[in-house]
Amino acid sequence: MTESFDDLVDVAWHAFAAELASRLGVLQRPHSVGLTPADGPNRSLVVFTVMGSGRVRATLGQHLPSAAGHVDDLARELPVRRDDRNEGWRKVRRRWVTESGRRDLPLLVARVVRVLRDILDVPHPSFITVADSAGPPSPPEPHRPPASVPAEGDQACHTTPAIMITDNGYLLGWAQQVLSMELGQQLAVGGRGMIALPATDALPSRAYVPDSGHRVMFVATLTHRLTDPMLLATLIGRYSERFQSISFCHSNGHVYAMRTVECTVFHPDNLVAVLTEWRTFVSEVGEELFTLMNPGGPGAHDCPDSDIPVGLQTLIDLYHDGDLTPHRIVHLTNGKVDKLRQYRAVCGELIEGCQLGGDDARERNAPFDEIAMYRRMTADLRTLSSMLDQAILLVQRSAG
Repeated sequence: MTESFDDLVDVAWHAFAAELASRLGVLQRPHSVGLTPADGPNRSLVVFTVMGSGRVRATLGQHLPSAAGHVDDLARELPVRRDDRNEGWRKVRRRWVTESGRRDLPLLVARVVRVLRDILDVPHPSFITVADSAGPPSPPEPHRPPASVPAEGDQACHTTPAIMITDNGYLLGWAQQVLSMELGQQLAVGGRGMIALPATDALPSRAYVPDSGHRVMFVATLTHRLTDPMLLATLIGRYSERFQSISFCHSNGHVYAMRTVECTVFHPDNLVAVLTEWRTFVSEVGEELFTLMNPGGPGAHDCPDSDIPVGLQTLIDLYHDGDLTPHRIVHLTNGKVDKLRQYRAVCGELIEGCQLGGDDARERNAPFDEIAMYRRMTADLRTLSSMLDQAILLVQRSAG
């Protein structure tokens, strides 16, 4: 009997699922496996990572295909999709995730395939590219000199030649290239030197090159609303011995984790080693820190009770991604002048808070990275305030 077209498609998906489950069975941290459109932009549909517990997590990409209804379909369908083990999708920090142990990888893959076929409308597995991230570098020797300044005569420790950095634009280009090669996907550079890194567990992070100084900084937001400063001090004490190079910055209720690589002389393998360390921190500790600092379950990070309106926080995120203009602000706020003026007033308060925080940091001789962060945040908020002023003028002109 001749098989129908639908039968052949089902067979293809079954073979795809079996091969993917086999690949995930040998996946190790900090490697990842990503599913991307074969003929579209290099944006992940799903990323598989290994958690600290050894479980495998599937995370839906942030930039899914823009077919009508996808967002509504996800919000409606995913929470009720449970399998025979009563496991399914849940939302963690604005991302849909699902997990399983090693023995249940076929069930995990089956959940992902159902979403690809039923919600994202992928017609056949030939429309999907499966890509593994590059493997991690060999760990540094226990007494190897710091990554920021190679010791004299230590060139043999590096697998790549040293590169003299002349300006930060040059450094940004090298950082993007090295990180993209290491992670197995082309990373985009957003506004003000920001490079968004692939989602790892529940804590998204970025790399960026500051305006001043030749350095690359890895940054993750732990909370937008710190309710218990003593908890922060306790957590820093708990993890400071294990992750001695990770620093924390507290500003106006926001808490950031940071890791800096000094790059006056740029060694690609140094950046790769720090990236591995950073992803280990994000994967093993990030989710716990985020959960402890954001009590109240999903949505707590949106800060509904904080001084920053959720809409303004969205604009801030878009600004850091390089996707914000005055015209887009008008569109996102539906041209409501009152809302725009509210956001502008809050920005003014945040700028004042950042300036006070920077003054305090300088007075107590805080680390340079913390002082630079305050300076950076102040500059970003001033630019955003200017965009809000321009958006208000656009609305007023269109009304007049």
